[in-house]
Amino acid sequence: SGTPAIGDVYNFPNPVTDDTYFYVNHNQSDNIIDVSITIYDTQGRIVDRISEKRGVGDTSPLHWNCREHDVNSGIYIFVTEISGSMGKCSKSGKMVVSRQ
Repeated sequence: SGTPAIGDVYNFPNPVTDDTYFYVNHNQSDNIIDVSITIYDTQGRIVDRISEKRGVGDTSPLHWNCREHDVNSGIYIFVTEISGSMGKCSKSGKMVVSRQ
């Protein structure tokens, strides 16, 4: 496995109306890791943070519901971090929230 690396991270659906799922492709599937996703508004304020421990081989997506928070329509930045015994790394992306 070596040093942690994130190959790709994305959320689906995007734009988000209610729920979205974050998919994190990384090289640590042989290790137990912590996966966290911090969501920021365009002003740099933290909107929410999702954090889960992942076991060996667990590649299931992380769920987020924007209706559980006071999230307006707009563009949001998310930073994904994986960390474990071999180190940590992060990667960012953006998503659109389209509230009805």
